[in-house]
Amino acid sequence: MKKYLALVIFNIVLINFSFSSNDCNSANFLCLDNSYSYSASINESGPSWLTNYSCLGTAPNPEFFIFQIDNSGNITIDITTDPSVDVDFICWGPFTDTNNLCGNINSAPVEDCSYSSGTNEICNISSGILDEYYVLMISNYSNQSSSITINQSSGSGSLNCNTYGCTDSTANNYDSTALIDDGSCCYGSSANLQI
Repeated sequence: MKKYLALVIFNIVLINFSFSSNDCNSANFLCLDNSYSYSASINESGPSWLTNYSCLGTAPNPEFFIFQIDNSGNITIDITTDPSVDVDFICWGPFTDTNNLCGNINSAPVEDCSYSSGTNEICNISSGILDEYYVLMISNYSNQSSSITINQSSGSGSLNCNTYGCTDSTANNYDSTALIDDGSCCYGSSANLQI
């Protein structure tokens, strides 16, 4: 029973990290060691709080991602769809930390933006600097079902993929470098795990 419970909890944690997010405040952290794919949202309106659309006239079916620069340099991110549908994107940044990223989007600089009728998009980060953060929003303008894949195709820079850990500063095992809480926080004087 204990092994089964541990397996269920492990799978719930994995599932929680594999979905995309149409809410900026619960945006997923994007790591592009490999490509990242998700099912496009449909029949969702754009966020009512968003006013900084830049080149986008609207943002239906949005998905938000946050990423951090690990190695400074240019980064080219390809956004592809299967089957082919019209998607658009906007990338805000750089930000110096993750405090209130979403609250600052409406006054943030736009790094790149595309409102083309194309089914594939290219987001360019010019001269990303170590430890800077960006917010990427991809909009499924077509409102059709599709799988969207995000992949770093070129550039001398790279994204930080060391992001999971305990983010609660009151926990015994707080990790100040972690960006996404992985549920591993421990409190008290000891912990016992039996499987």
